[in-house]
Amino acid sequence: MLADNNDSIGESNSEDAQLEWKQLGLSDGMLDALAGLGFRTPTPVQQKTIPQAMRGCDLLVQAKTGSGKTLAFGLPIIEMLDPEADCVQALVLTPTRELALQVATEIIRTGGMAEKSVVPIFGGASINVQIKKLKAGGKVVVGTPGRILDHISRGTLSLGRARMVVLDEVDEMMDRGFLPDVNHILDMTPSEKQMMVFSATIPDDIRRMILKRMREPQHIQIGEAGYSVNYDVHHSFYRTQRLHKFVTLVNVLHSIPRTKTLIFTNTKSDCERVAEYLHKESFSVGFLDGDLSQSVRQLTLNLFKDGTLDVMVCTDVAARGIDIFGVSHVINYDLPENKEMYLHRTGRTGRAGRKGEAISLVAPNELLQLGDIRKQLGIEIDEVAVPDKDGVSANFKRTMIERLKSMEEEGYADDLSLLADELLEAVEPYALTAGLLTYLRQRGFDLSSGYDVENPEHKIRLFDRAPMLGRQDINQQMSQRREKRSGR
Repeated sequence: MLADNNDSIGESNSEDAQLEWKQLGLSDGMLDALAGLGFRTPTPVQQKTIPQAMRGCDLLVQAKTGSGKTLAFGLPIIEMLDPEADCVQALVLTPTRELALQVATEIIRTGGMAEKSVVPIFGGASINVQIKKLKAGGKVVVGTPGRILDHISRGTLSLGRARMVVLDEVDEMMDRGFLPDVNHILDMTPSEKQMMVFSATIPDDIRRMILKRMREPQHIQIGEAGYSVNYDVHHSFYRTQRLHKFVTLVNVLHSIPRTKTLIFTNTKSDCERVAEYLHKESFSVGFLDGDLSQSVRQLTLNLFKDGTLDVMVCTDVAARGIDIFGVSHVINYDLPENKEMYLHRTGRTGRAGRKGEAISLVAPNELLQLGDIRKQLGIEIDEVAVPDKDGVSANFKRTMIERLKSMEEEGYADDLSLLADELLEAVEPYALTAGLLTYLRQRGFDLSSGYDVENPEHKIRLFDRAPMLGRQDINQQMSQRREKRSGR
């Protein structure tokens, strides 16, 4: 049964003071590894969870997205593995393949483990490759319920000796209808095992499952009860006509000082349509939806992570479990269907103590729905005036000046520095600057940007950005990478 309130662990306890890694019961080798990776201090969920997990307790952990949950269960798994046991000792179930791959990668990186020891298993990837990895000695399996069951039915995965089972983002697994699959998988594991369940919310069906499956679990809650609102995220909305949403989106993108931006739509068709429009507007953009193959999805995510893309348009397939460093803004092109999905989407920013911005583009018929979300979550969502052409241009000029200053700090290429000296000797500085800007405009790089919101059909050409990326471009990049790996 669930531990009663006197045994639960919450933020109000006196041990909330920041704990060092060395106080959590981790080995010296792990402490050295964490220091080498730059993890200075544990997050609150890691402080609360790791000592209990190391004692072998069953845990029900309620914490917001981006709080450091992967290490909270990943470190105890690494520490408690038996290197001599040739079997699967730990299973981590996730709702999405992206999250499965991310968790597996983090465990390998943090534990300094051979890749063959940690096997990510999910649909959309070669099942034969996964079978080979399992046979090679996988000790930790991280995967999605459907593909895990597939391997169990084929006899290529045995969980009969698994000592640790983690259910990550379990509320999302329930939302996706995975409860029967999860129960079937748990039936294949030993009755005497350690279970750790992580969830942003704990609906009644999850609680009932916990009462059946866990042994007096400790309830660890980080943040306030309920829907775990992330107070590091500022919420705002722009009121706009449905037909003008794209106009509004473009002006908003040009008026915010962003690093990486996620844009959410409710349908796959809108996802690709918005990405295509932004592509035509010279944004460095990719899209992510359920129709893409796993290899293309992963390549697109990697390009977003490394900064090749600075805008990603997604359906809710990406609303969970993808932890991408530096997402400064989440934009709801369409309002999500419910308050839970609103939280999951906006939880992609404001992670690990960083501040984030959540922006919604709201048509008149969506205002009531927005009011319901605001009331149910108890959050403020500020209305902001849609940026006009003048505001966008002013922001562009500020951004240009900031970029030029940052380039100066980083230094210029030697050949360009010499050319600059020659030009300054030949032409007066004001004339040189105006002449270069005129030259850029003549070459198609207009320095005005945005749309006239009062007259949306009057399009102002956007200033140039980084290389564009659409479906065809992604496929071309994949071919180039394959050729490079093969040495051609």
